[in-house]
Amino acid sequence: MLSMLSIDSISVPRSFGGLAFRLLRATATAEALSAASMVNSSPKVYQLEAEDGETQCHERGARGVVYSRFPIMTFHDLSMIAPSVIHELAGEFVRRGDECLKADKTSQPTACILLALRSISLLRSMALLMMPSTRDSWDVLSRALLESTDLLMNFRFDDEGARQKIAYWFAGKTDSSWKADHDKCEQFLRRLGYGESELATRWSAMTTVSHPTLYAAQNSAKNVAGWITGPAKTESLLDTIVPKVADYLASISKLIVIATFDLPGWIPLGFDLSKIATADQFQRECAALVSPVLAVHQKITLPEGSYRSESDKAAKRAKLKKNPPV
Repeated sequence: MLSMLSIDSISVPRSFGGLAFRLLRATATAEALSAASMVNSSPKVYQLEAEDGETQCHERGARGVVYSRFPIMTFHDLSMIAPSVIHELAGEFVRRGDECLKADKTSQPTACILLALRSISLLRSMALLMMPSTRDSWDVLSRALLESTDLLMNFRFDDEGARQKIAYWFAGKTDSSWKADHDKCEQFLRRLGYGESELATRWSAMTTVSHPTLYAAQNSAKNVAGWITGPAKTESLLDTIVPKVADYLASISKLIVIATFDLPGWIPLGFDLSKIATADQFQRECAALVSPVLAVHQKITLPEGSYRSESDKAAKRAKLKKNPPV
């Protein structure tokens, strides 16, 4: 009997953590921030108990949006509206994608929106796997999503390097045309003042638990053993699923930022923000509710040496610095 094999599950948080949230508050363009004043079609009143025990009401709808320093949703609320957010984004991505494809099937905006559509499709599929019995399958889709959103970020750069990469991608080459330039993306985020995003590190770690490596096989063995013997006594739903839910919600937020924001140095994609008002609300309120969970579960538990801890270009630079050519 497997009896859980005494194997520890490998944890690889995939999201930006709090980065996407800080990015929203500090660097979004005026056009993106103007969505904060948009209203939903029907009023709804939310009640929230404040720190002093008093109950505050927040009304959204015909008269606009009223905010206080307290969030108006709970973690559970965010989880409940996530499917609506995905559907809303999908509708706008399809509408704008149709326009782009009719205008130019191989343009830079078309490439970006194709990746946005792939990302939203993967997010919907991932929701079906967010259970203890399918968590290793969830990891495989997580890597696919990470690759799509990172490449989308790469494709949004308004420079010839991005456009050349897009042309190569449209040519359907089988090599690394699909792989984001993590070094370029990480430098971009550093220039905005947000430190180390670790995009390359997390992609490499997710690759380790998605390919048939020892660690991926151990994860699956532990998972299958759980079907037969029941979950390990040391595991709880809080430890196994809640972090994935938080990561999933943060991934939706990340896609909203990368696809719909016009940050400095990115091409505009022309989305109608009035059609994604629920997604905008979701993204703004995700920070306070999801960041605390992610902060506890951001550590990658893979052993050192089983994944790359920096981008390929950064690794080459470090190697050259250590062993300069003669």
